[in-house]
Amino acid sequence: MRIGFDLRPALKKNSRRRGIGRYTSSLFGALQSANQHFEFVAYTLGSQTCSDFRDCELRRLFYLKYPSRLNWLFEPYLFQRAIQKDRLDLFHATDVTAIPRSKGVPVLATVHDLIPWVFWDETVRSVPKDFTCALEVARRRIAGTDWLLTSSKYSKQDIADRLGFPLDRIEVTYLGCSNRILPQEERFAREKLKALYQLEGPFLFYVGGSDFRKNLPFLIRVFSRAREEGYSGKLVLAGETFCWDVSEMRGLKRLISKCGVESSVVFPGYVEDEVLSCFYSACEFFVFPSLYEGFGIPVVEALKCGAPLLLSDRTSIPEVAGDCAFYFNPENEDDFSAVFREALESGEKVREFRARGMERAARFTWERTAAEVLALYDKIGDRKVK
Repeated sequence: MRIGFDLRPALKKNSRRRGIGRYTSSLFGALQSANQHFEFVAYTLGSQTCSDFRDCELRRLFYLKYPSRLNWLFEPYLFQRAIQKDRLDLFHATDVTAIPRSKGVPVLATVHDLIPWVFWDETVRSVPKDFTCALEVARRRIAGTDWLLTSSKYSKQDIADRLGFPLDRIEVTYLGCSNRILPQEERFAREKLKALYQLEGPFLFYVGGSDFRKNLPFLIRVFSRAREEGYSGKLVLAGETFCWDVSEMRGLKRLISKCGVESSVVFPGYVEDEVLSCFYSACEFFVFPSLYEGFGIPVVEALKCGAPLLLSDRTSIPEVAGDCAFYFNPENEDDFSAVFREALESGEKVREFRARGMERAARFTWERTAAEVLALYDKIGDRKVK
């Protein structure tokens, strides 16, 4: 079988360091390592080189650099032509705004979640109008795709319920954790963070995006309340979007100032995996107040490094972390405060969660994900032959 694979989210500037980019590069690398009988054609951006992936045919598609978001207008049609020209047996779409239609060639689309449509009002307010059109088209394309691949049982059911997509054509493969994320000895991790960021003492840690459903104003408010009630630690918010001059960040920083915790909130920006491992290994708690996740890679990374977890009880998060975390209602500040106090006072329970969490994290590997995806390729190929 010849498999077409959209590698572009791993290369685009606005996605390569975020969840979709890391998913795309990690999965494709693991597919190449595990593959024994598929031929891959990987689609990349224009003239951009892609030296990390050599055991495949690279096909460079036209890409509009400025404004890059307008690529959604023609990408599905470029793929439709490429699928036929490259004589594919299956096309794997990794970007929901670039799902093609193709007669005779099955299309498998990875859809991690339906977040833009679940929070449609917030999405419309926060993205350019032309991109809301792209998302409207994408929703129709998702509903009309041959097969869907998603990252949790929660997302599978949500897609079926909201789009009426047949459950028997939605496959779940949990995501993996980077081999570069490794638990660090606590003393070493603390010394590293002190040298890099002058960060000392206990701290709560969050890493990820800053969009609406990440629920960060809630986190600032409950952190401020914890400080008022005697907590002496800091709050670290890591991720490249925290360095952007965008409305959501301006609003978040106004709230931080209003709550009077400016000196207690640290923004390290984007951090490489080695340093990220130190944050996970040294934090007092990893805190994740998200309202909706299709999976939640930071949760697995935190588990792997032995971080104690304070997690939202919504969507896929309990499915991923299981019985290895303290859970709170992400829309109830009193509930968070009660759970936080319990966690601070439960030393033995924290130690149990850390040990179980590190064992649980071992289940989430890209090798396992790749093996399941390759099996799905075979399954789709068998259905096509029949």
